[in-house]
Amino acid sequence: MSRTNLDRVIFFSKEDSAYVHYFKKVESLLDNVNFNQDFEINDILEFYNIKKYFDNEIYIPTWDDSTKDHFKKAVNQLWLITRKYFLTISNQTINELKSI
Repeated sequence: MSRTNLDRVIFFSKEDSAYVHYFKKVESLLDNVNFNQDFEINDILEFYNIKKYFDNEIYIPTWDDSTKDHFKKAVNQLWLITRKYFLTISNQTINELKSI
């Protein structure tokens, strides 16, 4: 993904209304993600934040059930990538992680 900007999706809490701002980015990311590419630590952290929204059932009110299901499937795929990435981190590899 290698986005160099710092404008990433962040999850603050269930009660925070910042999701309205972030969900345009979530929609774009989930519609355009290439699941086979290499991701950097900032991508992985963004995926984790997106999953937190879905875990807390926070969605755009205009999404119908079909849209929610489509995005939930993408989030589940990203979660598998995220888990795998986190499992590769060790004391020896932590300093090698690319970060902006």
